[in-house]
Amino acid sequence: MKKILALTSLFAVSVVLTGCDADRDHKERCTELQHEGAEAMKENGEHQLAEIRKEWDRLQCKLFW
Repeated sequence: MKKILALTSLFAVSVVLTGCDADRDHKERCTELQHEGAEAMKENGEHQLAEIRKEWDRLQCKLFW
């Protein structure tokens, strides 16, 4: 019984530390949007850039420079 409890708690801690980081996902998506926005500016994709800006504002991203 103690082994099962120890393994369960160890698994729960590892999931919390690695798998369920909403902030990390948010930062990754903001970084993706930053790169997509740079590409859209190079290509003069005004419609695409407007869509990226909408999602950027919705996620309340900040610049990572």
